[in-house]
Amino acid sequence: MTYSEFKQLVLSYFKEQLGHSVKISIQPVIKNNHVTFDGLLILESGCNATPSLYLNYYYDKLKNGADIESVLRLLLDTYQSNKLTENIDVRFFTEYENVSGRILYKLINASQNKELLQEIPHIKFLDLAIVFYCLVSTNDVGSATILIRNQHLSLWNVTPDMLHQQAAYNTPRLMPPKLIDMNSLLQEFAPDFIDSNSFTPSPLYVLTNSEKLYGAAAILDARILKNFSITKNNDFYILPSSIHEVLLFPANQQFNPAELNKMVQEVNQTQLSREDVLSDHVYYYSLQEQSIKIISEPITDSTCTRNHKAAHTS
Repeated sequence: MTYSEFKQLVLSYFKEQLGHSVKISIQPVIKNNHVTFDGLLILESGCNATPSLYLNYYYDKLKNGADIESVLRLLLDTYQSNKLTENIDVRFFTEYENVSGRILYKLINASQNKELLQEIPHIKFLDLAIVFYCLVSTNDVGSATILIRNQHLSLWNVTPDMLHQQAAYNTPRLMPPKLIDMNSLLQEFAPDFIDSNSFTPSPLYVLTNSEKLYGAAAILDARILKNFSITKNNDFYILPSSIHEVLLFPANQQFNPAELNKMVQEVNQTQLSREDVLSDHVYYYSLQEQSIKIISEPITDSTCTRNHKAAHTS
């Protein structure tokens, strides 16, 4: 079955299950790193908003051996579990005072999102960009967010710096940073993988946030980076695992930056969905300078490229 045939079958199936009075369409949705998905939009009477179901994900299940009936049923069950039962009052978004307490930031790749960055407020950070979103709601199923665009700033009469200051306060409050060593993480999610009797902390640490959503932005918290460096009595490397997390490990020995960068690039190409990729570069945190740098050659006191002070959060 071709992808085009799959999309037509999905439309027919949902019209049959929900009735022809329901408005059903498939619209392209541009995600991070200019990745485009086909979103199935279903608008029932009495609702002015709907979750977007990305059909590419379900077609992959079909290609991987799932039968069409189970894929269609999964689509319908997912919609039924996440659909809204009443209208959303969009007027709350017209006043900055209503949304200011829910404005957070995240990190995305600057070069991979050039077109998007023309439409949204942002602040450059190394080879990345700090962008902003409104956290509408969060629950066991997931989080609903709205990306903040230039027209929102015009509507609210605020500047990107004001937005950044608000997000720097909100983000660690609503999504507290979470730092855990890799062995503890494996013991938590796969207790049979590690012998508890011989357990030792790993030198590799995962830095994310409590929701594991856009957790790579935790590197903007100067306190987290400084405290980790002091605790380990060393500078450390930062590997951009994804937009949702980064890996930290102390710089106890020299590493070849070219090899580290190559390793990150291979993981990005083979293990991550393109929309989850943060960067192909490894970073280095210097306690003396209290800054993050993109490394390009073996680390010495003077051989680093661009650097950026971590943002202070209060």
